Amino acid sequence: MKKIIFIVLLLLLFVKSFGIELARDGRSEYLLVMADNPTLSEDFAAKEFANLFEQVTGSVLERGSASNVNRNPRAIYIGHSYDQIDESTLDEFSATDAFVIFTEKNNLYISGGKRGIIYGVYEFFEAYAGCRWFATDCIKIPQIKNFTIPEISNFQRPAFDWRELYNYPACDPETALIWRLNRNTYNKIEGGYSRNVPSWLGFVHTAFRYLPPEEWQDSNPEFYSRRHKDRRKLQICYSRKETIPIVVENIKKHLSEHSKKENPTLPFWADKDVLYIDFSQMDCEYWCICPECLKGYIKYGSKMGPILEYVNEIASFFPDYTVTTLSYWYSVKPPQNIKPADNVRIVLCNIKNYRSRPLTASHYLKDRQFIRYLEEWSSLSDNIFIWDYTINFNHYLMPFPNLAEVQQGNIRLFRDNNVKGVFSQGTNTAGSSFAQMRAYIISKLLWNPDCDAVSLEKEFIDNYYGEASEYVQEYVDLIKKKSYNDKLWIYNPPSLYMLGYLSASNVKRYREILNQGLHVTSEAIYRERVKELLASLAYVTLYNNYFSKKSRESDLELLEWAVDKYQIKWFGEVDYPTEKFFAKYR
Repeated sequence: MKKIIFIVLLLLLFVKSFGIELARDGRSEYLLVMADNPTLSEDFAAKEFANLFEQVTGSVLERGSASNVNRNPRAIYIGHSYDQIDESTLDEFSATDAFVIFTEKNNLYISGGKRGIIYGVYEFFEAYAGCRWFATDCIKIPQIKNFTIPEISNFQRPAFDWRELYNYPACDPETALIWRLNRNTYNKIEGGYSRNVPSWLGFVHTAFRYLPPEEWQDSNPEFYSRRHKDRRKLQICYSRKETIPIVVENIKKHLSEHSKKENPTLPFWADKDVLYIDFSQMDCEYWCICPECLKGYIKYGSKMGPILEYVNEIASFFPDYTVTTLSYWYSVKPPQNIKPADNVRIVLCNIKNYRSRPLTASHYLKDRQFIRYLEEWSSLSDNIFIWDYTINFNHYLMPFPNLAEVQQGNIRLFRDNNVKGVFSQGTNTAGSSFAQMRAYIISKLLWNPDCDAVSLEKEFIDNYYGEASEYVQEYVDLIKKKSYNDKLWIYNPPSLYMLGYLSASNVKRYREILNQGLHVTSEAIYRERVKELLASLAYVTLYNNYFSKKSRESDLELLEWAVDKYQIKWFGEVDYPTEKFFAKYR
């Protein structure tokens, strides 16, 4: 009897040690089980699971439903165990995006919210099969004919409710879904993508949308900001409370029109109902200097004070919505003696800050000041979003090495100050500096700020650049080191760094390293990706006049290749078409 018990215990230990065998020799005994009437998310998640399982193992899973599962003792359940998540501990957004993966009695369970259940499927294949979605043109699906998993208890919820990345690779809705970016629902247009997020009524710089100058400027110039002796349509005057009924009526009108719109291209996992109404300042630094506004600035100790007072009153008319407003340029400093209303969400913008190191590692006054402002805003409200900036907006192709360490440090700072969401702004232009790698890393950090960002960066380089990865890693490490003490800002030209990380000698060394990588690389796709990095250095070489007559021709040729390859139409955000650049240097 003791011998039998010993053998049974040994077998149990064997099973526990070696896990659960989902497939052997490309075959599986498992049944893929859903509810009898699955939701769209459950159905999609099950199809994705079956598709990926077949790609990994070669096995086609038989599908079943809850009503016939008893005939098969081994099953993979999709969407049946949402009760494993304690919804009382989750807010609306986390419940939508959270997921759970666990094993029990040789069965596998994946469940979650509307998007969470889909995230759970991708997490399963990433964590336990080694699948990777680095970019739309760099997907790694291992072949595992004998697929065994360990015992699993994996519950995850996102660090942020709002996770949006405006960067070319992430603008593709399917990629964004895999990357767990819950506000990336973009429409493809000529030359890139356009933002299409119906959960926002307006998005940013919307004050003139609801108080249009073409309608009111001539008859009521006092509605708009005063500069010197006259009123100009640069901002609205937030001291003119008589404009609030006009604004409220126009918001109601837009809400009514929005509810009638249909968008057949919108993916089913997107939030279709309006959650946010944006009312925010226009995109300039020209605040109003009328006597009433000046009094408000003194009263509240900040130019944000009159804005917040105005927005709070608007929000009182829309208690079922969250009203967002920017804390931007001149209004970043938190006000005193006033707090955001419960349904007002502050979108705090770090547009003035440097990017070569994390904010917490910077000794510059403006960076230390932003941290203080963030802490003060967090003490005033638990409804804070961050608008972050990740590229050079005047020079898209200029190398901008704010990569793993910088992104992780800043995103952790946001999380630690109870920020609820992050919008990471890059560009929808392909071919921009480090676009693919930066997007991949940020997407991971927005879900989990404590993931190993440096390892993610290395893994990306190894897979994305193939034979040239050693040299690309050397280049990335070097340009980070060289830029660490530079004031890397999102609007500065390459010429401002001629004595820093973009000096002639540094650029020459970067090019030497990447050319070595190009020399050892035979596969066309990897050569193109290295050439993309070299094109950004060609841009700097031309801009900073580091060229000879002979090298200018080769640099122009390389840059023209990139423009044609990636359909680049603009080298910068404002009035910088590619033709303008080439006309200057040809």
